[in-house]
Amino acid sequence: MLQESLRKTHLFAPLCPDELDMLTAGAAPVHLTYNSHLFHIGEQLDAYYWVASGRLRLYRMTHEGEEKVFHLLGEGDLVAETIMFAPQCRSPLSAVAITECLLFRLAREHLLALVDQSPPFARHLLEEMSARLYQAVNRIDQLTVNNASQRLVLYLIELYQQQQNLSLKLPVNCRTLARQLSVTPETISRLLKFFRREELICVKGDTWVLHDLDRLCAVVHLPLPAHTDTGNRADMQGNLFRCCNFR
Repeated sequence: MLQESLRKTHLFAPLCPDELDMLTAGAAPVHLTYNSHLFHIGEQLDAYYWVASGRLRLYRMTHEGEEKVFHLLGEGDLVAETIMFAPQCRSPLSAVAITECLLFRLAREHLLALVDQSPPFARHLLEEMSARLYQAVNRIDQLTVNNASQRLVLYLIELYQQQQNLSLKLPVNCRTLARQLSVTPETISRLLKFFRREELICVKGDTWVLHDLDRLCAVVHLPLPAHTDTGNRADMQGNLFRCCNFR
């Protein structure tokens, strides 16, 4: 199961069965209870992890003592794999479980050995790291240039692109989302109230339905991202959401 699951990740998709055998040699399950840490900031790591089930939060504390959320990870994600290529492998973030989690521990030494023996895999890793660098720069841009309303809309667009559905399942609660977007929970509540009043969004529990993605972007002065698929949006909007009891 572990090998088949790893093959579905972008990072390890090119590997053959023998290479996956080498990568997963000695892999061990790790169980985390809610609010328990996988590792802390500054900790030296000799392994990375694959998430079989559950969700984790990657964060660090600011100088003011506030928690800054950098990323949320769930089923199918890898944890700390990029740290494995650093000389001392000290984590720049802490990782805490926000649900019960099952992970598999994968040894750093096997990953480095595979890189040494397979130049095509090494090139593939560099391509993946380059893509992640672009993503990191985009996130920094969102948090430093855009205002709170734009950050929230960009987050919702990202969810739409991932889920391919205008009825979005939020993976976190509003308080965690606020930390992730570097705003207050009160700001999220205020923006959500405005969007609902303008009939741009309706909410029921952890489901947020986007009524009009184009107008939502226009209201916060954002262009609709060029890579957002708009082909089927018209069929998904309109009367369908008027009768779904979301208000």
